[in-house]
Amino acid sequence: MSSFLGKISEKYVSLSSQVDVYRNIKGFKFNCMLTFEDEINLYNKICSQFYKLYYSDRFTFEKVNTKKQILKYYNKGIFLYSNDIFRENSYIASRDDEFVFMNINIGEHLRLTGKLPGVNFFRCGHFAYGLESDLDEKLKFSFNTNFGYVFKDVNLVGNGLKMIGVLHIPSLKYYKTTEFLENKMKKLGINFYSLSKIGLCEDFYIAEFCNHNAEEFSAIRKMDKYITEIVNLEIDNRRKLLGIKTDYYREKFERYRKILKNRESINTYMVSKFISLCILLQSLELIVDYDIKELYEYLMTVRSSTFLNEKERDKELLNVVFKLI
Repeated sequence: MSSFLGKISEKYVSLSSQVDVYRNIKGFKFNCMLTFEDEINLYNKICSQFYKLYYSDRFTFEKVNTKKQILKYYNKGIFLYSNDIFRENSYIASRDDEFVFMNINIGEHLRLTGKLPGVNFFRCGHFAYGLESDLDEKLKFSFNTNFGYVFKDVNLVGNGLKMIGVLHIPSLKYYKTTEFLENKMKKLGINFYSLSKIGLCEDFYIAEFCNHNAEEFSAIRKMDKYITEIVNLEIDNRRKLLGIKTDYYREKFERYRKILKNRESINTYMVSKFISLCILLQSLELIVDYDIKELYEYLMTVRSSTFLNEKERDKELLNVVFKLI
């Protein structure tokens, strides 16, 4: 057992880091007031400048106006909430490595996203702000010299920065440390909460930073630091936990697999709990059947299924179970 305990990687704790940069284009009304023709003109203006970038050929555009397309990007973890706005002319540009995305006419006029596994907020910020800087030379963003960038909600005038981390912390949950972390993160301006709020396994947490008055790169560095501390704490506690309860979790894994194989009690909690057990045991190489990227996508699929009606949700969950078992 001791030979396994030093091998836990941060990728089994920090499943995703994401930095979003929001901008509005000067001369266009806010999304809630755009006409159909305005939306087309906005799209054409952004794309005409975007295609002048030397690396634009690495991106693929897709119009997002059907439930299937919306779910595709929820399942990639690009969107967090069920009330993300999809207007008539909404588009997503995905870079070929799926580390960088550009969203047109969703919420604000433009959202630039950097997304990577592990604790990678600084690198994600480099992706998002790099694209923002290149576009800023060609597009005029709505900006006030006293208050910063301008958004549809006047209370959000500022940096337009948002950061999201998806964490798998079963050991901290087991040792009842999560409440302390929630309070600590709140004082640091980070909303830290369990996906159990929407019916998933309590082992998965979201860390969300959104302070429109913060200096961007200082905030990104701090987010890297805070999430790294949580990851290291989870790794230390996971070694301790699995050092004494390996057989317990192996048996639990087999029990859940049998239940899902028999199609018993198929619900969001059961499926996400099995995904948690897969990640937990694989972090010590006790099972090696799953790709961590695929497990993350399965988790995001289970999460997005909570936005569907019962029939559609059951279908999505069964698709995940077929791939897991």
